[in-house]
Amino acid sequence: AGAIGALNDRLHAIRIVEAGVIEACDDEFQGLAAAATARDPHSLRQRLADYHRRRVRKAAEIVRAHYRH
Repeated sequence: AGAIGALNDRLHAIRIVEAGVIEACDDEFQGLAAAATARDPHSLRQRLADYHRRRVRKAAEIVRAHYRH
């Protein structure tokens, strides 16, 4: 729990910037939560893959936005 907490602390600033770079983050998180709640492993896997793919594509833009603030 300690290592995860430390990682979350370090990523907090990036996550805030990320919401300004990646459109419809709230919709994406709601979809992930719905798939998890419904216990739909296929949908959850697909949504997680989409989540990570979007962030990989936008990684440089997210980092630039972080350092501009």
